[in-house]
Amino acid sequence: MKAALAWVVLFAQASSPPPDDREKWLPPVKVVTLPRAERTAGEILKAVREQTGEEVEASGVDEAAKATVEWKERPVMEALHDLCRALGAGTVTVRQDPKKKPAIEIDGRAALPAAVGHWKQFRIELADASVTITRSLEGTKREAKLDLRLVAQPGTMPLSVEGFQPEEIVDDAGWSLLTAESAGARRRHSDEPLKEGEEPNAVIVEGRSHERDLTEDLSVSMRAPAEGAKTLERLRGRIFATFPMRLVEQSIPAGELVAGKEIRIGSLTIHVVKFTQEGGKATFTYKSTRKGPGRDSFTFTDFELRDEKGETLNRGYSGSGSDEAYTLTYSLARPVPVVSLYHKAYVGRITVAIPVDLRGIPLPKKSP
Repeated sequence: MKAALAWVVLFAQASSPPPDDREKWLPPVKVVTLPRAERTAGEILKAVREQTGEEVEASGVDEAAKATVEWKERPVMEALHDLCRALGAGTVTVRQDPKKKPAIEIDGRAALPAAVGHWKQFRIELADASVTITRSLEGTKREAKLDLRLVAQPGTMPLSVEGFQPEEIVDDAGWSLLTAESAGARRRHSDEPLKEGEEPNAVIVEGRSHERDLTEDLSVSMRAPAEGAKTLERLRGRIFATFPMRLVEQSIPAGELVAGKEIRIGSLTIHVVKFTQEGGKATFTYKSTRKGPGRDSFTFTDFELRDEKGETLNRGYSGSGSDEAYTLTYSLARPVPVVSLYHKAYVGRITVAIPVDLRGIPLPKKSP
């Protein structure tokens, strides 16, 4: 059953110390300042665009409608939500088309979110709430779930959003809805507990997932609320997002890809075994070693083979190997000489905990 979502506006509150070193890894927060006055929505949107430099596309918004706002260095995502609230409708998102210029989008026809919070560049809203009742011969089982949506100011592009660690979930009957599983949340595809901090020795191959602005849907499982509960009084926790520290790019001449050649990428060293080319096929064999502690994620399937003009030649590959060595066999777009091997990777990463504190979240109504 989906929740009949009523509007409640809430703010994410910092559960960790304000401004600290983690912020240097994030893009600057774009802020808006306006003295208290009644203005048209069009005038307010113009001020937001001029002060932040962000492209803001508003559809379904009556720009002649008047609203009263007062902002002092209000983060842009939060300011635009304030405008929607003053107008009585609308939601704020970020365009996800990598082929177009980044833009914040306002849908003035949409209902206000049932619950939404903000922290610096980030917006966290309730997308849905559901309670599932399963009846079987063994009995009745009740489960509940919340769907959260994390959106960020354009230009905020993490390597990954690792997950949500709930710290408190309480319904209006006073029941704690935390589960044993939620108390021990782990990173995605890992047994490592969620935590924030720097990992300067990590080496991460750049992937396409880092080429778009941040919009991420997160599911929060919890115990079913009390039979008569109508709201969640509080959902408090942290969303963990990982950002890169340093981008490393290297182009190695093909003539140097001989046995004994070492390619250093932070704490990681690629040891060349051999590189050969026969017409439209090229083969690269290497070993890798790493010094020092650090959680790493690297496969280097994104090596690029380039021609004399710097254009990418490889159009596909296959890989095989063991602890001794790994071999990549490439199909080339043209049977011309490979001039260089190019790669890019991130060295070091910072995991930031985004605080979330939402209250008065409506629960689904019982069916008649």
